[in-house]
Amino acid sequence: MRRQCYQRSSILGWSVYDVFLENYFASFPPQQLLVQYTEDLEAQPLEVLQRVEAHIGVPHHDYNQTQIATVYNARGCYKWRCGKTESDVPKMQGTALGTSEAEFEAAVQRLVAYLRPHMHRLFRWADEGRISQVPQPWRHLYA
Repeated sequence: MRRQCYQRSSILGWSVYDVFLENYFASFPPQQLLVQYTEDLEAQPLEVLQRVEAHIGVPHHDYNQTQIATVYNARGCYKWRCGKTESDVPKMQGTALGTSEAEFEAAVQRLVAYLRPHMHRLFRWADEGRISQVPQPWRHLYA
């Protein structure tokens, strides 16, 4: 039921990863699951691709380094056929929708508080070896 409720919210719901992972844990043995993070994919795309290859048992592919370094689905370019170099992706400026810094920070803190118990569950699973270690900044943000 919780999964169905979260599934209806395309903004917050899909960020509650633990609820969805719990369903996978109930249906698949742990060795069939590989949890990876977009932060890692952004920072080390080749390493993440190699982990996925090893996990699913396919031969290593010789990836084109230009394609590996291309940023897809980035700010101002929300489609897969619109790849950019990282330097061409516009940087975020200011706060969302013209809100003040204080309003923006308050919204961020509410979101962090909402997600904290779900993130702590991910931390526990990572510490137990059930999933890959979460990105270090997550542990600081959701402490």
